[in-house]
Amino acid sequence: MALEFDTSKQNVKMALDYYNNSELAKKIRARAKALLLSEAASIITED
Repeated sequence: MALEFDTSKQNVKMALDYYNNSELAKKIRARAKALLLSEAASIITED
């Protein structure tokens, strides 16, 4: 995500930990949520 948003890994981690609430931080959190939802949708729960 750091490459995607042209920022540092530390800045991504700080955004995800809610240390800042800038527009970039909001976009990072929204992207993280989208990635998690797409990953969760691919989980197979059949026996």
